[in-house]
Amino acid sequence: MLLYIGIDEAGYGPMLGPLCVGVAALRIERWAPGDDGGGAPDVWERLRTAVCRSPRDARGRLAVADSKKLCKPLAQGPGRLAEAERSVLAFLHAMNGRWPGTDLELFEALGMDPSDLPWYAGPAVPLPGHADAAGLPIAANLLRQSLSAAGVSVGLLRVARVDESRFNALVGGGASKAETTLAAIADVAPLMLAWMDGYKNAHARLVLDRQGGRTRYEADLSRVLGRPVRTLAESVRASTYELVDRPTARVRVQTAAEADHLPVALASMLAKLAREMSMARFNAYWSQRRPEVKPTAGYAADARRWLADMGPSLSAEERGTLVRRV
Repeated sequence: MLLYIGIDEAGYGPMLGPLCVGVAALRIERWAPGDDGGGAPDVWERLRTAVCRSPRDARGRLAVADSKKLCKPLAQGPGRLAEAERSVLAFLHAMNGRWPGTDLELFEALGMDPSDLPWYAGPAVPLPGHADAAGLPIAANLLRQSLSAAGVSVGLLRVARVDESRFNALVGGGASKAETTLAAIADVAPLMLAWMDGYKNAHARLVLDRQGGRTRYEADLSRVLGRPVRTLAESVRASTYELVDRPTARVRVQTAAEADHLPVALASMLAKLAREMSMARFNAYWSQRRPEVKPTAGYAADARRWLADMGPSLSAEERGTLVRRV
């Protein structure tokens, strides 16, 4: 048995809005250490009857890929998140048999802690907001069949959200921007490790998408996971570690990991959808004050435009809270 876990973020670079880190964990029953050269399996291939890499799949399968390739720009309006929303909702249904009917139910299903910031409050927003509701049960049923046939099950789908207040507190306390992502991983690590510990004889592969050019992560991983890790190899392409108390558990930090590992791609989609739905709340809140101001996705150039358009409608205190420190 293999426990195959992916971690990825959305919102690392923006000036506005939260940083979200997604975790997607699969249990693969029919796997042995000699399979796949001892690495990780191609889950796209195992689930090929229901899952693909491209939203333009003629067979109507669920797209699982880097969220930046699936989610369209804010200006394209309704439907721009259809692929990510469709796949995330289907995988959630495969995990717990329930459909989140609103964005708040989605946040709860993903284990996201509520934010104290007023622009993330407000009434629940119905789901799906982008995907075709009529087609969702069909896609979810096909996914369940494919998972069962392949001996794969969905163990965990989680998102940790670091809102602007916490982000700024971390940076103001001396943390680097990269350490804000590590803080979010630390939020979900206890649940992830508890899930792994429920399968003591299983092998585990934990894969993180790498940010920047760093190659050494032993100290950070030991701190974030709360368990000592040992370095196996470190290179420009990827760095690999093992848990000292569980040598069958490997941790890999890799560039462009979402292209090679389906759980990382799914984690990317979880994080992106959670961030986009958080930003929809952000824009709805501020549009009540200035309805003529166009919404923002929060990235630097557009964030500056939005801040300029809001002008004196934002107090100095509000600006200090909602603008993330670099």
